[in-house]
Amino acid sequence: MQRDNVYRWFGMLIAYVLPGMFLAFSLSLHVPTLREWLGAASAANDITVGSAVFLLLTSTLLSLLLAAVRYLVFERLHDMDKVCKKYPLHNEAAMVIPEVWAAHDVITDHHYRYFQCYGSLFVAVPLSAALAADVPVSWGIKIGGLILAALIEYTLWCNAIESMNRFFKKRSALVQLPPKETHAERTPAPHP
Repeated sequence: MQRDNVYRWFGMLIAYVLPGMFLAFSLSLHVPTLREWLGAASAANDITVGSAVFLLLTSTLLSLLLAAVRYLVFERLHDMDKVCKKYPLHNEAAMVIPEVWAAHDVITDHHYRYFQCYGSLFVAVPLSAALAADVPVSWGIKIGGLILAALIEYTLWCNAIESMNRFFKKRSALVQLPPKETHAERTPAPHP
C-alpha cells in the first residue's frame, strides 16, 4: 500500500509540478520575485515556508497551463483518435469493479503520468529557450544551446508518444470484451 502511494505522489509530482518548476526557473531570469522564491537572488536571503508554498503553487499553475497546450499538441494535433481506435477500451462497464479500477490507477501512475510530464516538458523547453535567449552569452553557446534544446525536444516527443501508446495499450488490455455469443447459441434449437 505504501509503495502505491509513493508511485501516486511521484506521478503527481512529475505530471503537475516538475514541468512548471522547469519553466519557473526560466521565468526567474525576468521576474525578480520568482528569483527570490527560488533562492537564486543571493545567499543572504532566507527561504521561508511562504516563499516555498508560493513557488509550489506557481509551479503547479504553470504546469496546468503547459498541460493545456500539451493537450492541444498531443491529443488534438497528433490525431489521438488513431491511438484510441488502435487500443479501444472494450468494456467501460467493468471500470466500476474495484480491482479493475485499482489496476487502471496503477497503469495511469506508471504510464500516463510520464506522458503528461514528457508532453508538458516538450511545451516548456521552447518557452524556456525563448526566455533565455537574451542572456548575455557568446553565439557559440547559444547555438549549442539550441542544438541541445532540439535534441531534448525530439527525445521528449518520442517518449511522450511512447508513454501515451503504452498507457492506451495496457488500458485496453485491462478489460477485454467477453466472448460474443453466436446466433446459434442464442437461438434455441427447434423441437422435433
